[in-house]
Parts: sequence; structure tokens; C-alpha cells
Amino acid sequence: MNLREPLEQFHHEHQDILNFLQEWEQVLALAACEDPDVRIRALQQLREMRERIGQIQQHCSEEERSSESVFRLYLDEDLFAELCREHARLREFVQEYLEAVTQFTTLPPAQQLVTLGRSLVEHLRQHIALEERLLEQIRNSAEAEERILLRYTQAAE
Repeated sequence: MNLREPLEQFHHEHQDILNFLQEWEQVLALAACEDPDVRIRALQQLREMRERIGQIQQHCSEEERSSESVFRLYLDEDLFAELCREHARLREFVQEYLEAVTQFTTLPPAQQLVTLGRSLVEHLRQHIALEERLLEQIRNSAEAEERILLRYTQAAE
């Protein structure tokens, strides 16, 4: 198994999410606007982004549940457990945001949504930075390559 492929796939997915976070932040800035027409259009855009935000939850689930996940395969148990706890916190945060996005109508709730959204975006950025550090650690680990070879050697027996 080539370790480079799954690491690059995760890195690519993280880049896609980071690009989306930039777009999301721009819409959040518009949703904070005092011009009601601009704010209403931005709030509608935030509603339209719900599916993409939900896909971030799916990405987290795949990282920890897939039997082929590089995190599952190559992180020690404590680090993997911490990553899973972080994913659980993110899922709760995303769920709270998705519920809030369906309830906004006036400026104060819209401002609360903007604040919550900005906080979530920052949390997601920090999470991706953590995962990128973990991926780099795996990439640089000679032990990771040894585990792959051992796993497939034992499977062949």
C-alpha cells in the first residue's frame, strides 16, 4: 500500500474545506451587514450552504470510522482517541450551527448566527491544522511504513 496516496487525499480534502471556509466567512460578513437586503440575501446563502457544512461532518466520520483511515492505522490509541473526541465536539458544534441557521429572521438572531458561524469556522481551521500536523507526523514516521508492510505481510499468510 502506498502511504502517500491516502495522505495526499486527506490533504486535498482539507484544502477543499479551507477554501469553502473562506467562502463561508465572506457570506457571514454579508449576513452581519446592516443593510437588510444584503443581510437577507446572505442569510439565504447560509441556508443554501447547509449541505456543504453537513459534508464536513461526514468527512470527520470517515476519518475515524474507515478501517483504511491513516489516522486509525497509524496514530497511537491516545492520539486517535483525542482526534475522535475533537470530531465529536465538531459534530456538536456543526449541529448547533445548522439548527441556528434554520431559525434566523431578524438582525439579533442573524448576528448570533454570524457569531456562531465565525466561531465554527475558526474551530474548523484549528482542527484542520491539527490534522495536517498529524498527517505530517505520519508521513515522516518510518514506523508507519513498517506497519503497512507488517500488516500486508501478515494478511498474505
